Amino acid sequence: MSGLFNSYEEDFNDSVRGLREACAKLQADFAAQTAHERDPTRVYHPPPATGPLSRSQQLQVVQQCLSHAKDLLTSMTYEMSDVAVSERAAAKEKVETFRKMCGGFDREVAELRQASNAADRADLLRFGGAAAGDFMTEADADTQAHRLLSLQTTEKLRGGTSTLHKAEAYLAQTNDLGRESLNTLRTQTEQIQHIHETTHEVDAEVSRSRALINQMQRTAIKHKLWLIGIILLLIGFILLLFYLH
Repeated sequence: MSGLFNSYEEDFNDSVRGLREACAKLQADFAAQTAHERDPTRVYHPPPATGPLSRSQQLQVVQQCLSHAKDLLTSMTYEMSDVAVSERAAAKEKVETFRKMCGGFDREVAELRQASNAADRADLLRFGGAAAGDFMTEADADTQAHRLLSLQTTEKLRGGTSTLHKAEAYLAQTNDLGRESLNTLRTQTEQIQHIHETTHEVDAEVSRSRALINQMQRTAIKHKLWLIGIILLLIGFILLLFYLH
């Protein structure tokens, strides 16, 4: 197979491994929380509500890994056209397998997101957002609801900011592409104008050549007429000599 296809495949496998590890870490956290709810004597330290160790950040990492895997899958799909014909069927089968794998991860990430929201809600209601090792106190339900709403709002704002940054990056890329397209069009316009000027010059040269050819033809006709006249005069002169003798 082509080198790029193999490179994309290796990168895809690395992304899938990272994705599985991140999902397994989240699932282990949910399992620890469930075990603590069933048996409060079991040690359970809730993750922070914000920061790199929070569930929302871990979910964001999972989503980024999944998006990267999908981008690699798209690249492999385009690269299949450069794969040798004898290996194209195997490459297509791999791509289909990877596509099904991404579909499964989509469903798993959606389930993890729901479970993460439920786990954050349970931690807030049980621990009130206290740091690990602090004394655990039951918080007022309304206060915890407000805190949960604040967390969800913060998460939405973070997601909106990320989307805005991506949109700005796409806009900048689009502006660059538009600028390059305008430069290309300007260059092509100049080339077309140059070709147009060259065409006019060629037309002028052709017209001059045609005029010269016509002039030469007229001169040749005149010379022929002069020759014919001279020949006729000579014939008449010869006949006149014969007649006089």
